[in-house]
Amino acid sequence: MQPLTETASVVMRTLRSYMRVSGWTTALRRYNGRRDRTDTDRYYSDEYADKIMRRANNPEKFEPIEIKLAAKTEKR
Repeated sequence: MQPLTETASVVMRTLRSYMRVSGWTTALRRYNGRRDRTDTDRYYSDEYADKIMRRANNPEKFEPIEIKLAAKTEKR
């Protein structure tokens, strides 16, 4: 991937600022409303939204969307 031009960098910073202010993270959590727990004891939808936002905030770096679920426990 080629480095961003100065204008593109300004646009990306503006978009990132807008995404934080306008509730994009909340929208992503609602879009992917899975309530499964992950191996970090967070909801899947929270992990998903955070990873998407990290990817959007740094387009030069690949952020895989790989989320491990918590191990299932047997119910008695």
